Amino acid sequence: MHASWPDLDASLQALLPEVRALRRTFHAAPELSLHEHETQRTILEYLTALGLTEVGAIAGTGVKAVVRAKTGSGTPVALRADMDALPVEERSNAAYASRRKGVMHACGHDGHMAMLLALAKWLTSNPERQRDDVVLLFQPAEEGFGGAARMLAEGGLRDPKVEAIFGLHLNPELPVGHLGCLTGAMLAAVHDFDVVFSGRGGHAAMPHHADDLLACIAELVQTLHFLVARRVDPFSQAVLTIGRIDGWAGRNVLPERLALEGTLRTRDDGVAASLRELLSETVDQVARVHGVRAELHWVRHYPSLRNHPGLVGGLAEMVGPKLVPMTPLMGGEDFAFYQAEVPGLFVFVGTRDETAGTVHPLHSPGFDFDEAALLTGVALLRDILVGRCHRRWLAG
Repeated sequence: MHASWPDLDASLQALLPEVRALRRTFHAAPELSLHEHETQRTILEYLTALGLTEVGAIAGTGVKAVVRAKTGSGTPVALRADMDALPVEERSNAAYASRRKGVMHACGHDGHMAMLLALAKWLTSNPERQRDDVVLLFQPAEEGFGGAARMLAEGGLRDPKVEAIFGLHLNPELPVGHLGCLTGAMLAAVHDFDVVFSGRGGHAAMPHHADDLLACIAELVQTLHFLVARRVDPFSQAVLTIGRIDGWAGRNVLPERLALEGTLRTRDDGVAASLRELLSETVDQVARVHGVRAELHWVRHYPSLRNHPGLVGGLAEMVGPKLVPMTPLMGGEDFAFYQAEVPGLFVFVGTRDETAGTVHPLHSPGFDFDEAALLTGVALLRDILVGRCHRRWLAG
């Protein structure tokens, strides 16, 4: 198929005004993780208006819908789109810019939802082309809250029992019309942690009567950089980053409590286990040397995102040169929870257009894209479903 892929035929081109309007509706009204109430209502109303009867809420603010096949065996396949926005202040003069101060769809989830809804419309408009049941999963709380785990716990891949799952993510590093994907661990496992130091507070002018918790933090951060640089094989990727320090009391006050938040990323489970142990030992040693108390809490874990090799191979055969070579990334994605249950494929969809200026990175206040790029994602999902590709690719 790759000679002409994607085939953006008239049935797809007709969806452009709708996918654009959907994306802009979501973009203008972003909602943070676990608060996607208006977003959920919009999705439920849209799917119900299409005539779907198996539509309902899941995981609090999520949505699950089933589009039943009218012909064929009805072998179920799932498609997932995330829903939540980020605490980012948008910098844009667009008419569809966020109406909510300090909240923005800066990671493309507005586009992900629009693609899945557009596909639902295509399926209901072309029932003779669908031969397998399709489960649509609109998932809340992807951004750091592991909404996928709750979707699974509440039966996201059951009733009907799903055989494979596919997910898309917009990517401004890839050119419009192109895809990015890898076999195996494409994204890193995520191990988020908090460290809290506590001791005697006091006056900054009399440090001998207090504990210097800032010195503890400084020593810990320096040591953590050393751990990655000197205790991890250079050929084994690992990132250990401190993103927040909290607890300042004032310029003339030594606080009695200081906390930091950090994240460990690696695609190697052995490296992760080693660094977790070293981090625990280091926190204890710093506290012991300074005579203070310390607590280490592992607050969140996502497994590494690992694409099924048969699905990646089938994708490469289908789209040919539109699949761009890429290296593994150290970002994390809770789509990995689904892949731990069934074979899965996670694909990046390019949005970069130098001429149009859509080049800003994800999670930045300037991120935007031309909605025409979304048709590539809709075409990909359509072709996978119409060709029953998950069955052939997994069998091969």
